[in-house]
Amino acid sequence: MIRTEISARIRAVAPAYLGAVGWVIFAVMLPGCGGNSASHSGSQGKGEVLPALDSPLPPLDDGRIELAGPKGWYYPPRSARYVFRVQKSQNAGVPVIALTAEDVNEPATLTSETANAYIRQLAERQKRDPKSYRVLQLGGRSWIAYRSRGRQPGRVGEVFDILALETVAAGRRYTLRLVCEAGTLGQWEPYLRAVASGIRFLKTEELLASKEGAAAPAPEMAEPAKGEETIAAESPKAAPAPASTSAQEQAASKPAKPAPKPEKPKPAEPELDLESLEELLR
Repeated sequence: MIRTEISARIRAVAPAYLGAVGWVIFAVMLPGCGGNSASHSGSQGKGEVLPALDSPLPPLDDGRIELAGPKGWYYPPRSARYVFRVQKSQNAGVPVIALTAEDVNEPATLTSETANAYIRQLAERQKRDPKSYRVLQLGGRSWIAYRSRGRQPGRVGEVFDILALETVAAGRRYTLRLVCEAGTLGQWEPYLRAVASGIRFLKTEELLASKEGAAAPAPEMAEPAKGEETIAAESPKAAPAPASTSAQEQAASKPAKPAPKPEKPKPAEPELDLESLEELLR
């Protein structure tokens, strides 16, 4: 009787206990959840398959980087706000992945050794808790990841999840942002990781050499030695004879073709200004 009663109690408690353990395991395995300390480093997991990318675009940011968007995504017209921008659909502004760049003094390049110091600077500049940042290794480069939630000014009900990846290369800070509808960050995060992993930072030395070669002045031509003949300048060609009077009259008698009708301006595509988003959650 005692053994039967103990077995019944175990069967009653086991489902609840296993359910709690399952949630704990899920929370630990989910990337980016809990314990986002600067001392913890994340990376692309072994066997993780990221979404495919399109063919790389021509080098951007004055030839400093080369990258591509997710395969099948839409490239909007170039904007002065961003170095690169791609969105899932032509008719919707989100999800969108955009890259901005600016010059920085220190560090010249972000590495795993300089990541913690960079996070302290970043947290001070953004007025955030340093523990809200995480170091990731994507495409052989260190990135600082942080997330927030924002909305466009004047639109109370439209809320977006924002995930940013930031790195520094050759004195340039690159910030790659994913903006999507609230609650869909887990669905679109792999696309952001894929774009970041595929960015190629071109060699600064090759760029400098190419610029110096292009800017080199052309060699001056030596003056001709005495006794040598110089090539005479070509005489101006004779102007063509005017058309006959009859031909001119025939051209004037023909009715002029009507001017083509101006094309109707295409409606502006939705463009989300990432810099103007009001941050709601740090």
